[in-house]
Amino acid sequence: MPRLSFLFRTDTHVSDRSPSSWKGDYPSEIWSNLEQIGSLAKKHDCSAVLDGGDFFHVKAASRNPHALVERSARLHRGYPCPVWCVEGNHDIAYNNLETLAKQPLGVLYASGVFQHLREQVFEDGGLR
Repeated sequence: MPRLSFLFRTDTHVSDRSPSSWKGDYPSEIWSNLEQIGSLAKKHDCSAVLDGGDFFHVKAASRNPHALVERSARLHRGYPCPVWCVEGNHDIAYNNLETLAKQPLGVLYASGVFQHLREQVFEDGGLR
């Protein structure tokens, strides 16, 4: 019997440095969480990981190093299923969707690492 299953995450706030109020090793904790999500998606044979936005923490594209975007892409290419995402206010500049193409999340969309979730319909057999 066909079945769709999804793993949902939101507000990941990926960053290469800890916020000033954070007591632990923020980047290590975030990467660990993302690896665990990939493992859970594999364990539960997920159809997709759905991301609710704010994948990146810092809004300014110039303050998100290329290495951070590359590490995000490499980690997600290892997921057993696609990642469908909507952007949050931290993923665009000036709360303007027209800036998306110039932002790190826009790079992940353009590279095919993330799929842009808008009005996607998921179907499997008779399940929609």
